[in-house]
Amino acid sequence: LLASGRLGIDYLLTEELPLYELKKAIEMMKKKKGLKKQIVLW
Repeated sequence: LLASGRLGIDYLLTEELPLYELKKAIEMMKKKKGLKKQIVLW
């Protein structure tokens, strides 16, 4: 559903999704492909 990498983060940071959905999506993405590293570098 969400694009991986920078585009995914930029989309999540828009006002398209409420904060609840943002937190839920980030938690789900953390369990995938080391998003934590991308957030730190970003």
